[in-house]
Amino acid sequence: MREHDVGTKLAVKPTGNAPDSTKSSWQSKLGEYVHQLSVLKVLTYVGDATVTLTDAGIVNTIEVSAVGKPIVTVLDLVGGDITTVIPAEFKDDTTMREFHELQVNKGATVLPNNLRTLGEIINKIF
Repeated sequence: MREHDVGTKLAVKPTGNAPDSTKSSWQSKLGEYVHQLSVLKVLTYVGDATVTLTDAGIVNTIEVSAVGKPIVTVLDLVGGDITTVIPAEFKDDTTMREFHELQVNKGATVLPNNLRTLGEIINKIF
């Protein structure tokens, strides 16, 4: 993990350029999807938030209050960088930090499995 100075902007987008999504081919769309999957972002937010769901019950939007405090971890699976930002208020809160770490570990387990499954599907198609 790297330490960053106050005011430093951290990249939370995948490394490199996304494939051209203006093309309508399924290969282009698949490439864009895989590119987006190369970065895992985990946000544990303490504060009020408004969550809207789709008709299928999937999270559509989350609007957080300005006074809340986030713990954020960004894992760049291609670049190999892991960055975690923890507000000073949570530096001694082991329960909150352990909860966030558990969420990061779950995400880090699920995402590679999903990528492997996607790769297997592509291999079967070709």
